[in-house]
Amino acid sequence: YLPDTGPVGRTSMTVVQAIRQIDPSNARLVVAEGDLAKAKMEVASVMRNVLKAKASRSASEEAQLTALNKQIADLYAVAIARYQAAIKAGGSIDLSVKLGQAYLLGGELDLAETELKAVLNRSPYRADAYEYLAQINLLRGDKTSALERYRTALERSRDVEQRIRVAEAILTLDPNDTSVRLRLAKLYSQDSQWSAAVRVYEALIQADPTSEEAYSGIADAYVARGDSDEALQYLRRGVTAVKQDAAKIRLYEQIVDVDQADVGTGKPLSSAGLDALIEIAKLDITRGDTSDAQAKLTQVQTADKKYRAAEVQSLLDQVGGPLTTSTPSAL
Repeated sequence: YLPDTGPVGRTSMTVVQAIRQIDPSNARLVVAEGDLAKAKMEVASVMRNVLKAKASRSASEEAQLTALNKQIADLYAVAIARYQAAIKAGGSIDLSVKLGQAYLLGGELDLAETELKAVLNRSPYRADAYEYLAQINLLRGDKTSALERYRTALERSRDVEQRIRVAEAILTLDPNDTSVRLRLAKLYSQDSQWSAAVRVYEALIQADPTSEEAYSGIADAYVARGDSDEALQYLRRGVTAVKQDAAKIRLYEQIVDVDQADVGTGKPLSSAGLDALIEIAKLDITRGDTSDAQAKLTQVQTADKKYRAAEVQSLLDQVGGPLTTSTPSAL
């Protein structure tokens, strides 16, 4: 049972009562009462679903389920009445979306669908309307339509939290959708959920050990978590696993960036960064890009003349020697 005496419920009710005493006809008050009822419906619905999912329930759980059903029905009546009143008084399309969600929470799927489709007729890019319609499809057992609407919601949403929620829903229905899984990993990173991002990137690497984006993304996540050593480990795995030379070069360049950030701006690279520069130079020579190879090898010599000196000099001889200060490309 979800009482009104909890910290959130008590505070919200106090604010609403205060507004009602000051201005009983306040339009914002009407919407606020609807929002409060809907929010409490959402919490109560989750609690009810947990109880209903149990294979067997105790007598106290049955009593709790009965109380929750009554509470949801009461809250539903309040939310619908308030939203309808606000819409009648000239409410916005946001209120229509809220009304549709309230119908959905109350189990009135036909009414919810009608309201949400009307929203999309007025505003075809309302991602939340597509998300709620997908939930209706799921409740009706239509996973194909639900997936289609979730994917539309993902494309049209600009809210990170919503996009994460929708991407997770898509992957629940279609675990093999690697493109959405990659997007979810990037969204977790965008939202600074580094542990979640690492988990998803690792799953992507297991599914496709040649994915450059997965190695690059997981390295970024580890750097954000302050673990540059683990980031370098994944980048080294990546340059071994990816197929294209261009992809290898990008990952080596990321190794250089991680190492430079680790040692400090303006300070000489460690062996990790210097090795990466040499490997980039080798790939550049193979690709015929002698100018870039020359620049990378010169950078190694400038940082540490003794580092793999014979090999570096041999490679430099192949591309015309080290750059000089008078060479434009060295500037």
